[in-house]
Amino acid sequence: MNKLFGWAARTALLVMVAIVAGGWFDSEATQRKAFIEFLQAQIVNRPGVHVPALTPDDEKKFGPYVAHYKLMTDFVGDPVMTSTMKKMVSGLPPINSTQMVVEQRVKIRSMSQEFGDAIKTIDEKYAKAKAARAALKQPDDLKAVYDKVFEKLIGAPMREFDSATP
Repeated sequence: MNKLFGWAARTALLVMVAIVAGGWFDSEATQRKAFIEFLQAQIVNRPGVHVPALTPDDEKKFGPYVAHYKLMTDFVGDPVMTSTMKKMVSGLPPINSTQMVVEQRVKIRSMSQEFGDAIKTIDEKYAKAKAARAALKQPDDLKAVYDKVFEKLIGAPMREFDSATP
């Protein structure tokens, strides 16, 4: 009976070691650390604005923090906002003289209304993203890095956009 118990205990120990080594029970702290390192290396420390896509391996390593990243990627890659911005830029008629303003006044008035609607849509989406960010439950170490990333990808570009639009 003692041999059977010893064999069962060794087998159970080996199974537990395999489970832990296989990463089946990644701890929240390990996932948070991996997520922080990713944000720091891939976004904060790189010049310019980069929004790298997550690989399946990243998603596995980050666990529930994938949803935190998705909040930002959903805002940055929103198809409605992207098409709205393209329409705002490409919809303007070329204006090289006062005469062209007179000739294009109907289109300019139309674009003015569309710009107003587009700006309202973008501002609403930004407000929703900020509210979703405020609702996130994040430990202090993650919050510090996440706030930098949110500012770089969303906050600063939105302030620039607001200052460039009437």
